[in-house]
Amino acid sequence: MAMRRVNPGAVKMHRSYTAGELADRLGVHKNTIRHWEAAGLSPIDRTRPLLFQGETVRAFLKRRNASRKCPCPPGTL
Repeated sequence: MAMRRVNPGAVKMHRSYTAGELADRLGVHKNTIRHWEAAGLSPIDRTRPLLFQGETVRAFLKRRNASRKCPCPPGTL
């Protein structure tokens, strides 16, 4: 299954989200947020429920989307 890019603009910068709220906001499964956490998305602190700062989530998604881009070499369409 092809991976799709998630829109970082759907997350408000000055708000904190639980994993469930973030998943609903971005249209992904809650386990996807857990996988992102293992891949480098850092929560505010390690207490439950885990809270993610919107600004941190946006930066993570922008880095993730930028690293997955594959521009065409010169002379190709």
